[in-house]
Amino acid sequence: LMLKRGDIREKDGFIFWGMERKWYNKAEFREKWLSPEAFAKRRVAAAASSLKSQTTRMALDPVYATAKREDSANRMREAWLVRPKEMMVVRKRAFCKKHGIAFNLVATDFEIPEVCPLLGIKLVRGLGVAHANSPELDRVIPSAGYTKGNVWVISRKANMIKTNATIEEVRLVAANWPW
Repeated sequence: LMLKRGDIREKDGFIFWGMERKWYNKAEFREKWLSPEAFAKRRVAAAASSLKSQTTRMALDPVYATAKREDSANRMREAWLVRPKEMMVVRKRAFCKKHGIAFNLVATDFEIPEVCPLLGIKLVRGLGVAHANSPELDRVIPSAGYTKGNVWVISRKANMIKTNATIEEVRLVAANWPW
């Protein structure tokens, strides 16, 4: 029977970590079993060590670092194409946490329409670059935060107009439009 890391021993619930050499005879090995608490601590330490060595490699090897960044960017692009609502929620949650804004959304709380409800332009998801027709999650009442019933998806262009112009400025532009 070949043991693998994470196998649980039935008699006491201990978890297999691996084989280790005996200190007095380097040619002899024994099984290393850990309590669930010790196993959890070792896993965290092993993950941190792996991350540290990966970070060091990225600092020392520019080719590896470039490939790693490109791989990460490709995975993000793919996620935005496959699960746009979930990605909007993830990004907005991080934004709200950073800026102290109320947030309690899940992906099922809103829909992404085909057309911007304010400007009537077709909403198009870009590949990594936001543009005027990109869909954006927006608050209906800004002081209420990103909460269920207080958000809608509009175009980036409409959101920029809402952000930077007052109602009076929008009316003034409309009244003075030459066409």
